[in-house]
This record gives sequence, C-alpha cells and structure tokens, in this order.
Amino acid sequence: MKHVLITGCSSGLGEAAVLRLATAGYRVTGTVRRQPDADRLAAATGPDASWIIMDVTDDRSVRDGLGGLVERRGAPDVLVNNVGVPCLGSMEELRIPDFRAAIETNVIGALRVYQAIAPAMRRRGSGQIVNLSSSIGAAALPIYGGYCATKFALEAMSEAMRYELAPFGVVVNVLQPGIIATPFRAKKQVQRNERIPANSPYGNRLDNPSPPDLLERISTPNEVAAALQELIETPKGEFRRICGRDAQAFLETRRKLDDGAFERLLTTKGYAAIP
Repeated sequence: MKHVLITGCSSGLGEAAVLRLATAGYRVTGTVRRQPDADRLAAATGPDASWIIMDVTDDRSVRDGLGGLVERRGAPDVLVNNVGVPCLGSMEELRIPDFRAAIETNVIGALRVYQAIAPAMRRRGSGQIVNLSSSIGAAALPIYGGYCATKFALEAMSEAMRYELAPFGVVVNVLQPGIIATPFRAKKQVQRNERIPANSPYGNRLDNPSPPDLLERISTPNEVAAALQELIETPKGEFRRICGRDAQAFLETRRKLDDGAFERLLTTKGYAAIP
C-alpha cells in the first residue's frame, strides 16, 4: 500500500485527491494550514487519512511537520506538490508584494517541501514526486503572467529534479490541468476584480464573451484527482501529463500555431475562444 503525501488539501483538488486516494486504498497524508480544516477533513475521511498542519512558506513549519512524518513512517512513496495561490494582473500593473507571495508559495514552497522529502527518497532508492503545474505553465496568457511565471519556474525545477533523481530510482512527473471548477478559480476571479483597476488600459482585453461550451470543457476536482491517481499508478510514462479538454485544446493550439498566429488569437479572441 503506497503512502502518498499531498500538500494544499483544505479544498478543491487537494481535498478531492485525498478522498479519492484514501478510498482507493492508499495511505494518505494531507497538509492544511489551519486546524479547523484538518478537523473537518478528518471527520470526512476517518482513519483512511492523516493530517499535518503546515505552511509551505515557513521553514520551521515544513521542517517540523515533514521531519516528524519521515521519522515516524519513512519517506512517503509519493509526494504531490499541490499547494498554490493565484496572481493576476497585467505585468505593468502587477503588485510586487502579490507576485512575491505567489513565488514564495508556488515556487519556493514547492522547493521547500521537495528538499524535506527528496533526500529520504534518494537514500531509499525509490519514490515519485508529482508537481501540480498548469496548462499555462507551458504557454502564458495575458493578465495571468505572474501566475504563469510561477508555473513556468515550477516546470523548469521539475525537469531538473527529474534528471537529478533518475539515477537514484526516483521519478518526477508534472500534471498540467486546465481550468478546474474549484474555490481556487473563484479566488482568481475575485483577485482579478480587485487587482485590475477599473480604468486599466488592459481591462477591455478581459471582456471577450465565453463560448457556451467552455464550462463543459473545464475539469472538476474529481476528474483531475482521477488523472493524478492514474499518474501515480503509471509513474514511468511521460514526464508531463495533460489533464482536461480545455488544457488539451490550448496546448495543442499552441503547438500548431506559430508565435504570430498564437498572439493574434489570444489578443483578439482570448483563451475562451480556443476550440
């Protein structure tokens, strides 16, 4: 029975992944930042999952939380770096504190957790690390540049991790979902409304109507959790796994179009217009 450690489990994909994997017979440890979230989730999962209160942006919190876990159970068989925060706004208007916070969580936080777990996996000679990226970690979007930058960085780190750990029997994978119908998406909408001034010269770029079928193409947390389970069960497949119809369409379109054609598509019609 594999032991899976997942960060960022208070809601959305992290919560769905814990519930799905625990039901499938995995030993699951989830991390949350607040005790009330741990209590609520513990009631939902019962003995099938355990919980750690941990803030990935704090050295001591990660050291205390994961150091104790490794001492008690040894290194998990799988680490899923899922925690992330949004960061929206045009690059001209992007607030530096917001960008710094996103880097601290999405990039340095993931690295901090990795550095706490990877040595034990390396010494054991086995393990898997799955970093949750995004379809826009491979091709950027306007207004999402700050968030894209963190995911581009995570992709680069993941590639280096994969090459470095391969000789030690540890596999590194990246999961690239598109839009997920979670509270994270709602937070991005709120931040978009708060961070982009009403008189922004970039505001009209956000008003393209969404096609009627866009909501049919985005993924639910359970669908992404299923893709994550499949990736855990086939770790030696492709390095990057795309998840979601919208992600597939977006990245396929990016591969097919040259830079100029892709720029015209995004700047005149936007992400939602990609078939």
